[in-house]
Amino acid sequence: MGDLTKFILCAKLDCNSASDMMDIISNYADKDFILPEHEFFSAERWQLLLYRCSVEVINDDVTLNVSAKFKHYDNEIEKFCDWITSKLSPEMGEQVIGSIEVLACAEGYPGNSRETLAWKNNEIVFQDFKPHEDNPDNWDNCPRNTEWMKIKAC
Repeated sequence: MGDLTKFILCAKLDCNSASDMMDIISNYADKDFILPEHEFFSAERWQLLLYRCSVEVINDDVTLNVSAKFKHYDNEIEKFCDWITSKLSPEMGEQVIGSIEVLACAEGYPGNSRETLAWKNNEIVFQDFKPHEDNPDNWDNCPRNTEWMKIKAC
């Protein structure tokens, strides 16, 4: 059956990439639309990441919002992060921009991992969450593993 993975991302787009991103989100399902050349678009379930994706424009800020639940078997999230990195605004500074969580796929089967996505030094980095030792079901304010796993910039 497999685990479902919940992916959430909210990040400011670079002003030069905003119109291209809006074009991709609006037209990717059109069979005549030419997709960008990137490994992400050859992943098995790449469409599921863009299906619930939106771009929000407020004044001069353009924000990309992604919320998806799917079976993450072909590294779609890592490929998406690799593709989107060059389109994010370097002006964001260091901040948390999203999360990845493995969800229970059957009753009584706990999800087994949770990660934070952070914007650090103009890269998306994944950081493991560790549950509280005294309450493994409590993910709030989790102590964090300080070992960063980098996703290289495009």
